[in-house]
Amino acid sequence: MDSFEEFVKVISSYNSKVKSHRSLYIIVKPRGWDFGIEKSCQTTWYNVSGGPTGSGTGNQVIFCEPKEVFQTLVNSMAKRAMIVRAGMVFDMTHSNEDGTPKTPITKFKKSTAWCKGHIIARPFEQAFLHKQHIEIDIVQWKKIGCPNIFQEQRFAVGDKSNINYHDDYTPYWIEFVGLPRIENFDKDDRRMKAYTYDRDFNSEWNNIAESEYGEFPQVQSDNKSYGYFQRLNSRNSKMFYVNNTETLKRLPPKEESFDIIFSPTAGYITEKICQMYQHKGEVIFYDYCLDNIQIKKAIVDMNMTEEEINQYMKYQNKVQAITSVSTMSPETLEEEYGDGRLAQQYMINNCKISYEVINIISPNYNTILEKVKGKKVLFNHSNIFGFSMAHAQYTLTQLNASHQALYDLLSKSKSFYMRGTRADKKWELLNG
Repeated sequence: MDSFEEFVKVISSYNSKVKSHRSLYIIVKPRGWDFGIEKSCQTTWYNVSGGPTGSGTGNQVIFCEPKEVFQTLVNSMAKRAMIVRAGMVFDMTHSNEDGTPKTPITKFKKSTAWCKGHIIARPFEQAFLHKQHIEIDIVQWKKIGCPNIFQEQRFAVGDKSNINYHDDYTPYWIEFVGLPRIENFDKDDRRMKAYTYDRDFNSEWNNIAESEYGEFPQVQSDNKSYGYFQRLNSRNSKMFYVNNTETLKRLPPKEESFDIIFSPTAGYITEKICQMYQHKGEVIFYDYCLDNIQIKKAIVDMNMTEEEINQYMKYQNKVQAITSVSTMSPETLEEEYGDGRLAQQYMINNCKISYEVINIISPNYNTILEKVKGKKVLFNHSNIFGFSMAHAQYTLTQLNASHQALYDLLSKSKSFYMRGTRADKKWELLNG
């Protein structure tokens, strides 16, 4: 993309439905524009646009110029606001003791502070809040007269903590003259995020774009970009999902039938679909990762129990096993997939099963076309186009084009249903 404005136009074209107006997320325009800045901007949007881990949709997101932040908040009817400069990245992999997500998003929604920010209070100088990330209670902010604490406006210091997070200018809290106490982001907050500081990360982003999918190069710890890419890649490694993170929704009408079903290797959703539709045709499990293909084939060949799967995953050391599901309660998971082995046995007894290594974002389209021509197809691409790894490697333009290319290819079949997320993470069921 050629500009921030073009990026915003692409995001706006998704017409994502806002699920709650209680919280507002403001993404502030970065300085300059190039490929690295575009990717950093895409990452910031991905993190704040929906869900406790950034994998959902529905948050109220506004893009604006730095000078527009103040008036945007004055006009807002939201209760709280998170203001982030494009270039902020969150690590969304942390959990509470009960397994629920513990992320910058969940902490923001639970905060009772009227204001939190990165306090910069150097000795004998006026203090300010760094532009990278500020959180405010808009209702309380308006009650105290809407002070313009944004875009690094300087204030005289009334009082501040004697303890700093680092150096001698990052106090735990501060009171600007005439204003209530402002909290700094604590150590727990800081370990879950990083900021580009407008540095040139083009080389690192290009290395990711040119790498094999899922084989992202690691940044050396002495590189200034290390903290940023360490958090970016916290979810971007080879993973096998033992359980599905999606419910059995957005499926074709129950009276439909198919000649062939394409579906990723994760969990039991493919088996459940086969059982639900009494499918007796072909099933192709696909994955970008050969290790995942081999794991899935072993599980199916032996119709493994949960205990056997857990033991097998401990034995293999190539792929991280994801067993917990933060998007569903244990009760919902059991209700949706508790009889997964029975469904798997149905599939084993009635279907022709094969396995293919395919990166569906950049596949060999001719190979897929040969398999779908003249057939009734159900193509489940799950959350692949909206997955964090996909957004790390590909631009929004590339993801949109790839999604459209898959739709166009399936249009050459006898009939099809195409199920999964778009690049904006919104689920949909398409047919033709």
